[in-house]
Amino acid sequence: MPSPEHFQIPDTVRELAERNLEQARNAYDQMMEVARQAQQLMQQSQDAVSNGALEVQHRAVTFAEENMRESFDHAMQLARASDMHSALQLQQQFAQSQVARCAEQTREMTQMMLEVARKMQGGR
Repeated sequence: MPSPEHFQIPDTVRELAERNLEQARNAYDQMMEVARQAQQLMQQSQDAVSNGALEVQHRAVTFAEENMRESFDHAMQLARASDMHSALQLQQQFAQSQVARCAEQTREMTQMMLEVARKMQGGR
């Protein structure tokens, strides 16, 4: 019986083992590349959402500031009105301008959110 130190592994078995290891390494490398790409896509989506959400939030705060400023200006004009006819006229003008402003702000916010959604889908 041959001793373990003299036991020879046939060349074909070694070659088969090397090929199997090389294939396993290639499969692992491919899997890691796919994982890296998926991670990058997720990061890009997160960045788009984060940046987009900050932009939308900033614009919403700006709208609120503008609307409050307009409301205070309107209240001051009402306080200075000399008669009921003037006050009603001021109120009508303010209501019309608020409806137009609301429509414009809604359009702008919708456009911003659509842009964020487009960036999330990778359509930069």
